Amino acid sequence: MAQMLGPDASCRTVTLGLGQSAHGRAATVYTTSAANVLATINVYDGTSTPGAAITGSAVTVDGESLIPQFWFPDGSDTLYVRVAGRAGVHKIHADVDARLDAAGNLTQAAAVTDLGALTSAAITGGESPTEAEHNAVQADVAALRTKVNALLAALRAANILHA
Repeated sequence: MAQMLGPDASCRTVTLGLGQSAHGRAATVYTTSAANVLATINVYDGTSTPGAAITGSAVTVDGESLIPQFWFPDGSDTLYVRVAGRAGVHKIHADVDARLDAAGNLTQAAAVTDLGALTSAAITGGESPTEAEHNAVQADVAALRTKVNALLAALRAANILHA
């Protein structure tokens, strides 16, 4: 699994309690819920390539009380954040799209290539497909079903999707 961008929008907001903003506070990122192992995180500079390592694994909460985005350690999709002045830790996840791609071993380009057309059959028109066209469509649908089932299994194994 490659480095993933995060945290996901659903878990970026942190407060000091009772809705009090954590603006300007240091947020230290850990790999364990016990907050005893610093995570090796990298700067997100708007590109698809991780930037420099973030010293001390600490980021600053922004004016909207959001944890800024950064690159998670290679192989990690869940981390923990301790915000200065706040008790306990805040669990964060990598961006959901990145987690789905990793679980399904897909890239966006591969997904578009694989799912962009329902069939590879060269259907030329007419009211009824030929037997060869029909067979090609059936084969492609079977292959698509296999890919979807493999993706669902990977999502369940990664605890992203629960049966």
